[in-house]
Formats: sequence, C-alpha cells, structure tokens
Amino acid sequence: MGTWDAERDRKLDALFQLLDFHQANDKVIVFTQFADTVRYLERELHRRGLDQIAGVSGEHSNPTEIGWKFSPESNESDARLHQIANFAS
Repeated sequence: MGTWDAERDRKLDALFQLLDFHQANDKVIVFTQFADTVRYLERELHRRGLDQIAGVSGEHSNPTEIGWKFSPESNESDARLHQIANFAS
C-alpha cells in the first residue's frame, strides 16, 4: 500500500475545512470504528492548527471525562470533574 501521505488525504482536507471554517464555533463529534483512525485524525488536525480537539477511543483511560468536558452543562459534570480532580490529588 505504501506510505500514507496526509497532505493528499482529501477526506482529511474536507474534515479540516468543515471544522476550521464551516463549524468553527460549534461542537462536533466525529465517530470512527478504529482507534488508529482516531489517533491519525487527532494528530493531523492538531498539526493543521486545530487545538481544541480530543481523540478518544477504548484505549483512553477515562472517556467519560472527555464526554463531560464536551458537554458539561447537559451532563451537570462541573461538580463531578471537581470531585475527580480532588480525588486524584
């Protein structure tokens, strides 16, 4: 298959355009089946300058925490995150 060139990835280009220009002020969730794809998208989108993203897969130590950060008001998670921070310290 050869070396994958992210600079020629049209789907990545389209996702970046969507997130950076069309949905720049919105929260967006992108689902994918494979953890490798999560890592690839997170790395390449960060490399292109998107810094408010998080890649989460089954390998993540606490995916629920990321969900709470994504939507704290609807999850009433401010108190939960505070409890987690206090417990960890």
